[in-house]
Amino acid sequence: MVHLIFEGAELSAKSFLISTVYPVLEKRDHTSPNVLDGCYWFNSDVGIFGTDHGQAMVEKYVEMAEVLQNKNILFEKLHISDDVYHLMNTGESRLAPTEIEKKLSEMNFKIVLTTFREDEALIAKRLEVRLKQYPHYGRIAKPVSFYIAQQELYKTAVKSSSLPYLEVDMSDYDAANGQKVLEWVGEN
Repeated sequence: MVHLIFEGAELSAKSFLISTVYPVLEKRDHTSPNVLDGCYWFNSDVGIFGTDHGQAMVEKYVEMAEVLQNKNILFEKLHISDDVYHLMNTGESRLAPTEIEKKLSEMNFKIVLTTFREDEALIAKRLEVRLKQYPHYGRIAKPVSFYIAQQELYKTAVKSSSLPYLEVDMSDYDAANGQKVLEWVGEN
């Protein structure tokens, strides 16, 4: 089974990359013609990570993964995101070798870190698209420099993780990167 956590700064194309990996796993491993049960994709952060509820929710997602560990699981953000958001909001990191990483390691989770070129025009365009698709994002939208700084925090946090990781440059929305991820985890 494939167990991946997609981490990365906002606007780094995590959802796009997952959308290239998910259908391959779902199609291959589904068992029912009536439900999408070949792969489970959890968009884990909907304003929770970095808050007082973040760590508890990470623990609950890990419990869910334990229940589903015989299935393909894709998390769109998890414990690294909780730490990065907490660090950006409070100035304090809460990521350290934990029982969470031990459990994730036992289930063979790996991290895919999505990144982008530090090109202000690229990030500004992505932000413009995000605001058109999700106008409510405007309430929390930040200057382009924020997303670049956030990316650096993700790179540092992922390097301190005990889980194996693959960095994938998603500057160009290259769908072929999905195949690179699948090859990295031994899926051809």
